[in-house]
Amino acid sequence: MNKIVKGMPFADYRARWALSSTMVSTRARLSWRHAQTPKESPELSLGRVVHSAALTPNDFAREYVAAPPTTGILTAKGEPAKEPTKTKAYEALMALTRAEYPGTTIVPRADYDTAVTMAGRVRREAADYLQGDAEVSIFFEINGVACKSRLDLWDGDTITELKTTWCAEPGIFAHEIRKWGYASQMAWQGMALAACGVTPKQYIIIAVESAPPWGVSIHRIANNWISQCEVKNLEYVDEFSKLCKTADAEWPCYGPGVNIVDFSEDSE
Repeated sequence: MNKIVKGMPFADYRARWALSSTMVSTRARLSWRHAQTPKESPELSLGRVVHSAALTPNDFAREYVAAPPTTGILTAKGEPAKEPTKTKAYEALMALTRAEYPGTTIVPRADYDTAVTMAGRVRREAADYLQGDAEVSIFFEINGVACKSRLDLWDGDTITELKTTWCAEPGIFAHEIRKWGYASQMAWQGMALAACGVTPKQYIIIAVESAPPWGVSIHRIANNWISQCEVKNLEYVDEFSKLCKTADAEWPCYGPGVNIVDFSEDSE
């Protein structure tokens, strides 16, 4: 049954096995082998903290807390620690933090401060695009294939995504949109809404830099590009329907055959 769910925790959404926008966008630029188990990375972890601070600030304090500072941490001999986070003194501080904030994710203090700064810039410079419901989960089917998508923001007309980046300069980030398959991802989100009887009017990406000067830029994905990506996404659904359907199954690799590589002018 196709349905839109508001307020679902990310962990619950992630636990539902289905073809997702992340898998589709990964397939758009790489292969199903890479899309099988999306890798966790420091960038993705920071991005989730930024999303919470920027898009759901009322929930942010319940979801994340900064780790204790590492300044002034001493070794058992009373000397300044070269690796303070590995000392028993710091472990004790972490234990106190976990006890004081149960169920909250403890974020390294530098990352926490960075995320708060980035979110503040987004809320100041892109306020007009921070309307609607945040973190909207959608579950739907395409040709019998279980699918899912999660929208950063949806206001009834516009899908808005927040992306962290090394450079938000409009010309540079336009290439990042293509490089990382963001258009395929947003087309998938539009397809999810369409399956529930809703047609988005525009697709917006807010880009924020993860380092000073924390620049912000806003981008609208052209509807004709979205339409082209929808066609490709349907092809990916067909491919996916022929793969293993469980998260722990071994997906097919590339085969033992020899691939001829020839970029010479005569080959064109």
